[in-house]
Amino acid sequence: MFARSLGDDGAQLRPLEPWHAEELLATIDRGREFVGRFVPLPDRITDLESSRSFLAAYAQKAATDTGRLYGIWLDGTLVGGVLFRTMDVAQGTAEAGCWLEPAAAGRGLVTRAARAIIDWAVRERGIHRVEWWAASGNAPSIAVARRLGMRRDGVLREHHEHRGVRQDIEVWSVLAPEWRAQPVPAGQVTGVELVGGVEKREIVVVDPDPGWPARFERERERVEAALGPVAVRVDHVGSTSVPGLAAKPIVDIDVSVPDVENEEAYLPALLAAGYVLRAREPGHRLVRTPELDVHVHVCAAGSDWERRHLLFRDRLRHDADDRAAYAALKRELAARDWSDMNAYADAKGELIAQITDRAEAWAAEAGWRVDASGDVRRTDP
Repeated sequence: MFARSLGDDGAQLRPLEPWHAEELLATIDRGREFVGRFVPLPDRITDLESSRSFLAAYAQKAATDTGRLYGIWLDGTLVGGVLFRTMDVAQGTAEAGCWLEPAAAGRGLVTRAARAIIDWAVRERGIHRVEWWAASGNAPSIAVARRLGMRRDGVLREHHEHRGVRQDIEVWSVLAPEWRAQPVPAGQVTGVELVGGVEKREIVVVDPDPGWPARFERERERVEAALGPVAVRVDHVGSTSVPGLAAKPIVDIDVSVPDVENEEAYLPALLAAGYVLRAREPGHRLVRTPELDVHVHVCAAGSDWERRHLLFRDRLRHDADDRAAYAALKRELAARDWSDMNAYADAKGELIAQITDRAEAWAAEAGWRVDASGDVRRTDP
């Protein structure tokens, strides 16, 4: 049976199906007045037959790809649920909703569950706009919309009658690009995600520019102002950090943070500073300037990612033969037509591996290391 963990408290998200009718009725009974203040679900589910009918309707929606229904279980008990009341894959739109019995409130269960289904809808089903409708007096539901990073589009005044009172309905929404740019909860990045998809860009390799170090310093100041002590170290890496090396006119920067998977600690600040999220993968995030002339790589302090970038940079600074071979390959590859910029990077892989092997031998001989203070040290002159 499908089940998704919602965290360390044992909460799980599972599809709600017709055979869950008794459990659904039980949770509605426990929260009938609490849920029914703003949500019509308790007025619709009043007995076992109506519970089965409700679940059967959503089973049909799932079969026709026009909606979904999921239950939230805590300690083995169904305590609430999240759903797509409507879903139009062709138009890229969906409306999400929720309910929760009072005993389970205050634990963040709805936010976690809603984040899981919205993430699925955006990343796997191609949904572009997810809406969240809430009565103006339903403060907990509106708080969930805010925590999900949604924006309030407006209010539908006296939209419908509920228990004898006409309700103002707030419409909140999030768009797919906004969703992808949000911090991802720690531990949920398991593969490579290119925000915006594959890009075809002209590859241009130019002669060394003496202005590259100054550009790095300006960006370093911007990063450090945004992150403060969260930025354990900020380094100029990549080809523009190597004097005398031809390069694409893109300044690469490594920013080491205590925990790269804790995006909340650094990503909002970098986005607020003007950078745009481009890529996620385990152990690495990439943000860049809108002009695409600065790439900021975020990695964990003391990580292999940090060490490899610094070692490769210092090897090219130290060895003229490796520097010349790398420059020649880049110019050769730049003359080709590339449908994906990442394919260009992959084409350098064999030579990079060879240089890295020589760099490791050189590091061992020279005593090169990244020490705990964040400095790069070596014992040779």
